Amino acid sequence: CIGITAEQCTELGFTYTCSGTGEIGIGKDCNGKYQSCTCDSSYQYTCSGTGYTGGYGAACGGKYAACSCADGYEWKDGTCKQQLNGAQGDLFYCNGIVVGVKTADMDFYISLQESKKEWSLGDKYCRNYSFCSSLKGSLPSREQLTKIYHNQASLNVLLSNNGGTKLSKDWYWSSQSGFSGYHCGITLSDGSLSCILSDGGENYVRPVLIWW
Repeated sequence: CIGITAEQCTELGFTYTCSGTGEIGIGKDCNGKYQSCTCDSSYQYTCSGTGYTGGYGAACGGKYAACSCADGYEWKDGTCKQQLNGAQGDLFYCNGIVVGVKTADMDFYISLQESKKEWSLGDKYCRNYSFCSSLKGSLPSREQLTKIYHNQASLNVLLSNNGGTKLSKDWYWSSQSGFSGYHCGITLSDGSLSCILSDGGENYVRPVLIWW
């Protein structure tokens, strides 16, 4: 179409600018216009069906480059996938996000985060800790802390891989009380058990999820 006028291009059927969202011209242009348009290959989603709320951004030929998903679904790998919830092997999910980890020989999950508090405040922190919605945590028992001690290397890998804080090589409160005014805990460096004054200072607490 070199050397011909815009009017002549129009007479030959070159009437489309193909400048809309996602549009590209088919074939060669004539004075910047095309005989027909198509959509870029990224515009391939109709964004309809279970879990979809519509298209994300502008459409091209009734299709979108991405979709918006309903609550409980997430846009991943070109589809609205239902978000994982609950126990999935060594990982515990809440709306698609890992919130707890465990190993094969553990019948409870530990939280991704920990805190450092006196016993009473630590117990409250753990009981108020939300793994997901109404699923609250608790302060680990002595037996559970012992399992954490024996599995800490594997747990630390899982924690690191899922954005959590590694276990400290330090002393952790348990739910077990000793004699009056004392509570017991375990040191994760060597697994030793000892009991100290409940208000004797701040020590680590790591919420655990027992029921789900």
